[in-house]
Amino acid sequence: MIYITDSIFRLLSRFLLSLEKILGWDYEKASVYICIYLWPVLLCCTTIPIVWKCIIAIKAMKCLLLHSVLLVYCLVYPCVTIKIWRHYNQPTIVEKYDKCYNDLITLSEKWRISYELVNLLLFVGLFIILTTINICIYVLI
Repeated sequence: MIYITDSIFRLLSRFLLSLEKILGWDYEKASVYICIYLWPVLLCCTTIPIVWKCIIAIKAMKCLLLHSVLLVYCLVYPCVTIKIWRHYNQPTIVEKYDKCYNDLITLSEKWRISYELVNLLLFVGLFIILTTINICIYVLI
């Protein structure tokens, strides 16, 4: 398990490092832009089709309770995104990166797992799970 975690983490770290050649971002900047800004925005975007379907259904007076609950569910995403951005509201990219790194170290100690695994669980696993849930909700409603 440790070998797999480390291998995936190294692969993703290389990807972040490769962004320096493409976009001119160093590792810290790429980490912050992708993990703190891009992922939450992309997750918010996955709720837009759900919101659209819910609004249409509510206007047609179909399953009002279900669609209202789903609208509230979709509102959680921008609220959490704003909370994340406020939490990492330091003036520089390096300070944002350092705060995120320290938060991940704290979680790894609390959860008694490696820093790399915490990273993968939060920034890869959680993203995939939430995106999949949103796609399934969209298809099922």
